Amino acid sequence: MLSLVLALWSATAAILVLSGIIMLRDRRQLESGPYGALLALSVAADCVAAVGGPASWPWPLQLVSMGGAALLWIWAGTIFVDGFRPTWRAALAWAVLPVLGVGELLA
Repeated sequence: MLSLVLALWSATAAILVLSGIIMLRDRRQLESGPYGALLALSVAADCVAAVGGPASWPWPLQLVSMGGAALLWIWAGTIFVDGFRPTWRAALAWAVLPVLGVGELLA
């Protein structure tokens, strides 16, 4: 059962990394290109960190994935709101979430 879970998490992370790289490549043609790519890479980092392993290596991936909620908010704005432009508040939310996550990781 553990090998099935590991295989599914790994496959999910691989698909998300591939889609994130493709969206980064096509960021000039897609309206939500860079934000969707960063969201996909953030969720892929969460999948890799969820697999487990030695206690020392997943913490950088966990920090990258903690900004996923703000990235989802920014990505949804670019998709569903006409004329959406990310502001400094969106960048601040994206930066504050990993900082808050450091406190969780240290506790």
